[in-house]
Amino acid sequence: MREPILTLLLWGVALGTSGVAQVPPALRPPRFAVGPERLVAGAISHSLTFSPDGRLLASGGDQGDVVVFDLRAGEILRRVPASYHRIGGLRFSPDGDRLAALGHDLTVWEVATGQELLREPSGSPGALDWSRDGTRIAWVGSDRVVHILELASGSITRQSPDCKTIQVTALAFSPSGSRLALSAINGALHILAAHDGALLRSHQLTDTPVALTWPAGPQPMWVASTGSNRIFGRSQVLPRRCRTLLASEDGERVVVSSSDTDCVLTRDGQRSEWTGRSTAIALQADGSHIARATDRGIEIQGLAPGLPRFLDPAHHAAPRAAAFSGDGRHVAVDTFDAGRRLFRLRGLDLEEVDAGSLPSRGTLLTPGDRPEIAVHLDSEQLDAENRFVGQLQYWLPTADSAVLSQSIDLPRGFEDPSPVGRPRLLANGRILSLGALHVDLEAEPLRAVGSRSHPSLHLAISPDGATLVGIDPSPSCIGPGYGKLMFFDPDGQRSAKLHIERLPLGLAFTADGRQVFAPTTDDLQVYDVATRELVATHGTSWQDVHRLPDGTMLGVESAALVLWDVAAAVEVARVDFERRILDIALSADGRRVLVLHRDRLRMVEVTR
Repeated sequence: MREPILTLLLWGVALGTSGVAQVPPALRPPRFAVGPERLVAGAISHSLTFSPDGRLLASGGDQGDVVVFDLRAGEILRRVPASYHRIGGLRFSPDGDRLAALGHDLTVWEVATGQELLREPSGSPGALDWSRDGTRIAWVGSDRVVHILELASGSITRQSPDCKTIQVTALAFSPSGSRLALSAINGALHILAAHDGALLRSHQLTDTPVALTWPAGPQPMWVASTGSNRIFGRSQVLPRRCRTLLASEDGERVVVSSSDTDCVLTRDGQRSEWTGRSTAIALQADGSHIARATDRGIEIQGLAPGLPRFLDPAHHAAPRAAAFSGDGRHVAVDTFDAGRRLFRLRGLDLEEVDAGSLPSRGTLLTPGDRPEIAVHLDSEQLDAENRFVGQLQYWLPTADSAVLSQSIDLPRGFEDPSPVGRPRLLANGRILSLGALHVDLEAEPLRAVGSRSHPSLHLAISPDGATLVGIDPSPSCIGPGYGKLMFFDPDGQRSAKLHIERLPLGLAFTADGRQVFAPTTDDLQVYDVATRELVATHGTSWQDVHRLPDGTMLGVESAALVLWDVAAAVEVARVDFERRILDIALSADGRRVLVLHRDRLRMVEVTR
């Protein structure tokens, strides 16, 4: 196995008459030390789709890979690295020759060869559909705008029907491909002209639509909502938290999927149910089989009597998130099939220890200067009676386990009005960021900071705590920007906003608090905090950024870590990996970085 390629950009040292002068450690350039790999096996699928002829099944994973199975041969036909983000949507072209995958980008692949034919930025996965005439692809990304791609010309029409922040829950082309239906979380159902995105008509539903399907022939469009549902012309009770609604081409069968139940409805009133958690579901065009992704693998189930068939689940990655203990001696890792795992650091190596009662649910967080590992639990993971909307727990690793040392309840009133991004601890563990809501954990009683009315991705706090910066991903009604850079004072009052054309993938203040680094898919942007203006761009493509305690910036590329000198505006150290980086965890002291790859972990140390 080829080792990472380590490249250092070294500074010159002064030469005296008696030899090379000794450089004080504080003046030495930073560098990377790389530890050994540790394999972590596992599997998960977040999207499934059959080819039109039913011969192939495509599966999209949490780590951005897409696997195409040949069901007749019972083997993997193709594996493509579509994205470094979760694959939220998959669709075959009507002729079955191409496959569209929606993750961080929309990608289109030739099935026979695995050749990438097209790539368009998306930001994050949303709804996706391919018209039945094969001429158009529609999707919704992180900007919450509907994108309609004309495959023949390559032109893209962007449309936000009511020109304000809406979260699109589903979309579907009409059987002819001339219209596009989309449902929104505000209860709206819009019908657009597919050729130019023009709004044809809108309907306001009494309940929130969560999924829809538009079968061929004379069948009506069916919408699954949080309330009453009429399918096959009669009222249907659907599973709670419905997320997917699929119909066979003849409209005789409908599949409804939720977080804990999947069911099939037929026109003659029959109903079949499968209980147990599934992460994705697909229905064959002729309605004869369904595919369900579960913790046992991918299950192919015939709707007629027969035994289920399982596909090999080991094609998707295991590690998905990690966090250090505050003292940097332990690291907890989330995996998909092995629950939560706890490791003790031995130099740059990882020694697995018993995780004890460390909860398998919730989000792992590094708690600043506290010695524990932090876990955030939301209301569904915590309290069936909904007395609290969340809880922050601190777990102290011991010699052979982990024990709960403290918990902080988030009472009613701390609901996140716009849940974007995953929870994070900021300002050395003082601020719990939950999307649009940010909680000061040291206040008595707890208080919110930032603005509840503006969702804030990648919130960053200046070193002196005087300025907060976040990203509002909602589209602008007055310009083509993908969002806004939002500036807040410590009391949560918005002091300025700046329209941006490319959505940053992360934010970090410089050590003096005068500038904010904002990497995008195309470049690294630097904003002046005082003037609220873009002051510099650098031709480097990072997917995240962190400030280390010495003021150096740590940049995360798709397959590399970079150290960036802010004053000189140059890269001073770099380590390249032969595998894509899925995520990283940074220790509180900024000295260690745990790199998560598709099926393995690696510890990296920043030294001088």
